[in-house]
Amino acid sequence: MVQRLRTGEGKGNKFRLRQATDSSILYEDESQYCYIAVKQESKNPEKRAFMQDKLKHSEIVIDNLLDLQYFYTRIFASVTDGFVVTKAN
Repeated sequence: MVQRLRTGEGKGNKFRLRQATDSSILYEDESQYCYIAVKQESKNPEKRAFMQDKLKHSEIVIDNLLDLQYFYTRIFASVTDGFVVTKAN
């Protein structure tokens, strides 16, 4: 009798041969350059993070796509707004 194991369970995890499954990861892939994942950080509000090599690169609240969550995107938004005002004058 062959016993089938669900992903993230069994001897591979027990002996630390593979990482345990993280249920908050909605999408993951491996590119030529890095590990990529989209992780759900909260459900109310529904907040997601874009990860590269386990480092957070951006965040988004699904119900408010224009609300920039990650600090450097706010800086870029302010800088580009400044250029728009300068060009108009």
